[in-house]
Amino acid sequence: MTYAPINLYRLQLHHEFTFKDAERIFPYLQQLGIDTLYCSPIFEAVAKSRHGYDVTNPLHINKELGGEEGFYTFCKKAHTYGFGVIVDVVANHMAASLSNPWWRDVLKHGPSSRYAGYFAIDWSSSLHHLTGKVLVPILDVPFYEAVEQGKIGLALQEREVVIRAMGQFFPVSERSYSLIPSEIFSHKNCIAKINSDKKLLLSILDKQYFFLEFWQAAAQSINYRRFFDIHSLVALNMDNPKCFDDFHALIIRLFNENYLQGFRIDHPDGFYDPSQYFLSLRKQCKRSPYIVIEKILERDERIPHTWLVHGSVGYEYLNTLNQLFVDPQGAKALTALYEALLEKSIDAEKEVQEEKRMFVRRYLPSEVRFMASCLTGRDSTQELLQEAIVELYAFFPVYRTYVDPSGASMSEEDRSVLLEAFDKAQVFAPHLEGTFQLLHDIFFQRDSLSQEEKVFLTRFQQIAPAVMAKGFEDTHLYNYNRLLSLNEVGSWPHHFGEEPAFFHEKMQSKQKECPWGWMTLSTHDTKRSYEMRMRLHVLSECAVEWKEQVRMWREDNSQYKHQGFPDANIEYFLYQSLVGFWPAQQIDAKERQSLIDRVQAYLMKAAREAKAYTNWIHHHTAYEHALQAFIGAILQEDSLFYPSMLQWVYKISSAGEKNSIAGLNLSLFLPAPFDVYQGTELFDFSFVDPDNRRKVDYSLRQSLLQNLENRAHQDLESFKMYMLHKALSIRKKLHSSLITASYEPLEVRGSQEKHVVAYLRDRNLLVLSGRFFFEHRDFSFWKDTEIQLPKGWEEKPFREIYTQKRLRIKNSMRLDDLLSSAPASAWMVE
Repeated sequence: MTYAPINLYRLQLHHEFTFKDAERIFPYLQQLGIDTLYCSPIFEAVAKSRHGYDVTNPLHINKELGGEEGFYTFCKKAHTYGFGVIVDVVANHMAASLSNPWWRDVLKHGPSSRYAGYFAIDWSSSLHHLTGKVLVPILDVPFYEAVEQGKIGLALQEREVVIRAMGQFFPVSERSYSLIPSEIFSHKNCIAKINSDKKLLLSILDKQYFFLEFWQAAAQSINYRRFFDIHSLVALNMDNPKCFDDFHALIIRLFNENYLQGFRIDHPDGFYDPSQYFLSLRKQCKRSPYIVIEKILERDERIPHTWLVHGSVGYEYLNTLNQLFVDPQGAKALTALYEALLEKSIDAEKEVQEEKRMFVRRYLPSEVRFMASCLTGRDSTQELLQEAIVELYAFFPVYRTYVDPSGASMSEEDRSVLLEAFDKAQVFAPHLEGTFQLLHDIFFQRDSLSQEEKVFLTRFQQIAPAVMAKGFEDTHLYNYNRLLSLNEVGSWPHHFGEEPAFFHEKMQSKQKECPWGWMTLSTHDTKRSYEMRMRLHVLSECAVEWKEQVRMWREDNSQYKHQGFPDANIEYFLYQSLVGFWPAQQIDAKERQSLIDRVQAYLMKAAREAKAYTNWIHHHTAYEHALQAFIGAILQEDSLFYPSMLQWVYKISSAGEKNSIAGLNLSLFLPAPFDVYQGTELFDFSFVDPDNRRKVDYSLRQSLLQNLENRAHQDLESFKMYMLHKALSIRKKLHSSLITASYEPLEVRGSQEKHVVAYLRDRNLLVLSGRFFFEHRDFSFWKDTEIQLPKGWEEKPFREIYTQKRLRIKNSMRLDDLLSSAPASAWMVE
């Protein structure tokens, strides 16, 4: 491996935080201990994009960020500070936008466009009006209504005839030129005359290679593969060599010219064959690149061994750490509270299945219809095939499988996943036995598949991630609200707390299997920030008291409901969100209103993602207005709720801060690179994007870091930055030896043993953190608890990394000596 990052810092680049803006914080990042800059997408994107994942041109660096010259300067300066540069590469999809020259060319030339094969478009749609065309879902009313209302028509733009619709101007196909009078360029009234002649206008529109559609109806007929269910993001065919070469030309050049040291590949599960993609990527690089992937792994899932990558971005670690700070003893009370609120017993597994069915039927009907059409003429009807596909997705336990349509051997992991899905679907829907058998044969007997069956097999696997991401993560995780801190990307919310042995087992497996994959605590995609999760975990320690408080709040706030809205489920979601998010210090009226605005925006997004009463396509206006009014009312200073909510914030915030410090300490010395999301050097209480992409106050952070030695122990927030700074510096010195050093779990004995997690690295670095702090306001509760070091241990002189305290550590050590003044400590041999 040519380059190996150890301390990464994620930079969210956009038009208000450019390459030059990032350069200004290089001295600060260097002092903090960073060695690698991890940049959000840098390609040209939709104008004013805040994230860059809506790429419009992969051959140009975004001018809003500083353009190509700006990026060269950025990289050169970064290298002088000792930083490597890794860039987020979005090769799965592009923006279906007129500012995308490839997409625009497809709209003008249709199947004959040079780029037609670059996009996953079904040019032979079974829908007559889409044969040889691509759907463009931008209208605010159905097509014929838009024509009648004059919302679609011809126009002139820079001496070119275009089609005007919804403020956008679409290219006209050459095959329609014969219908357009030549005098259109010399007579001002000609365009108005054509637009008033609806028959002629419809004839011209019929000759185009696109069909304009009402956006709310698009799911029923869309004929291109999307990024999940997002109409504005069209999937790319990276298995097309020309598409691969053209898309990667610039990014490979930047790597080969040493501006870049590696890549973070976005959503590789959308590729036809991820393993082939990574092989092709490496073949074009003149040296071995560092590659990490945004792959969501389920609880016991592994990255396929054929993928030539160094690991994932770390969601599996985030969720392992999450479980460690949830007290299993709170499960009974919180489950009882939640079921009482919903007035029903909850079978979470069945709810997930039903939410996946709902998502596929409502948002992916055209994809299901396409897959079923690939199997026309088999011993089943189209209706039964579509129903069977939906049921298989409902029981699919992972994001996707990677079965090769060519007949190559199937991995044991894929075999197990598919057998589980088929078995459970068969039990649930026995009337589909024959159809399931047909699909089973396609997956398991691939030696003589037809071309259509191969297309089905490929498409089924490429669509599967959308079902998990949207049906589970963006539906179930906004509906199943027992404890919100467990509802995270790639999470296991139906598990409620794990013992330290589980954590140690996961870390040992990670070191063995993919030590260069990242650890992360917050990302641009997390549903709530690390500090929010760590504070909400505390509710598992005081579940009985919390249960009674929620009951009282519901009584007090019932007066603010309108027509019974908001419902009990999102009301409980709101209460958890507030106590996890609200500041634990005094704020003024202006800041309080700003926080209310953020909460209202977040709850609107959460309600639409949950899809219970409202959603992104069909807004339940009365419900949404009632929810916004409810939030505004209960957060007034003179409400009964507001001071009571503040008391709960004060009640759990101290334990939450200690959790944050303890979890960070455990993370900093594990065998893996560590990813710092921008701004999270200090405590950060943020909701999901766009809330977590707010401007970062780097002046404050630079000032604190420069005076850190004097402030380190004044408060836990300063201590977070202090310990991060100290640990990142040590990580840089150790570098590869931090990855390879042995990892030994340590046994804890005594009355408080459940409160401590400890491990040893190469018998030279001792790391221990407390947990479950709610009932313990100081650090004098360890009593008779001790940690046991391995047999053959020789007494050694150690220095505590954060306090510089010295101690000779023996075979058995009292926690009073090791963990007396902070929630966590780390000791190194002197």
